[in-house]
Amino acid sequence: MQLKNISIKLLKKIYKFFLEKSVYSAKDEDKLLLDFFSTCSSGTFCDIGANMPDSSVCLPFLKMGWIGIAVDPIPSNAKSLSKAGFDVFCGAVTSSSMALKGKTSFFLAGGESGRKSSLDSEKIDPNLKQFEINVNLITLAKLFDMFSINKLDLLSIDVEGHEADVLDTLQKDFDCKLILIEDWARDRKIDLILNEKGYKRVRRTGYNSWYVKNNTDFNVSIFGKFHLIAKLNWFSSVRRLRFLRKKSLAQNKIT
Repeated sequence: MQLKNISIKLLKKIYKFFLEKSVYSAKDEDKLLLDFFSTCSSGTFCDIGANMPDSSVCLPFLKMGWIGIAVDPIPSNAKSLSKAGFDVFCGAVTSSSMALKGKTSFFLAGGESGRKSSLDSEKIDPNLKQFEINVNLITLAKLFDMFSINKLDLLSIDVEGHEADVLDTLQKDFDCKLILIEDWARDRKIDLILNEKGYKRVRRTGYNSWYVKNNTDFNVSIFGKFHLIAKLNWFSSVRRLRFLRKKSLAQNKIT
C-alpha cells in the first residue's frame, strides 16, 4: 500500500511537471479563479470594462465580501453595477496622453448595454450597428488614487483593443497578485508590456490571459508552456486574418 501511494504521488508530480494544462475554455474560468484565490478570505479587485453585474468577472468576489471598483463607460451599466454593490467609476481608463483630453467619443454596438463597445469603432465587429456616446477619461494611476488603492489581488481588463492604453500608467512596483486581461492573442504587444512591468503569462482561459509577478510560484508544465507559446506566437496571425476577412466582408456588404 505504501509503495502504491508513493507511485501515485510520483505520477502526479510527473504529470504536473510535464503535462498539466495551461490553456482552458472560458467556462472553466470562474472555478479556476476561485481556486487561485482559495486561501484569500478577503481581497481587493478592480474590474475595468465590467459591463453588467452578471458579466463582471469580479462579481463572485464581491459576494464573498471583497472590496474594489468596477469601471464602465456606459451610464446604464454603471448604474446597474452600483445597485449591485460595486464602487463604480463611469468612464474609460486610458493612457496618460489620451486622458489629457478629459472626454472622448465611445462606440457601442449590440444594444444599450454595449455588448460590444470600444473607444475605437474599428475594433468592433463590423457586422454590428454602432452608435456613439461621450465619456470621461482617466488613467489607471489616477483611478487608483481616486479610490485609495495601493495594491490589488485581482485586476481584470476587458476594453476591446485598448489594453495597452490601460496599462500605460501601471507602475512596476505596484502589487497585484493576478492580472486577467482579454487580449485575443492577436499579437505579442500586451505580453511584452507586462513582461517589462515584471509579470509573466501563466495561463489562458477563453480569450483571457493570466499574468502574475515574476517571483510568484505558479506551476506551468512543459506542455503548458508550449501551448501558451503556440497560442501567442503561432495562432495569432490566423486570428488577425480572420478578423480582417470578417471586416472586409462586412464593408463589401455595405458598398
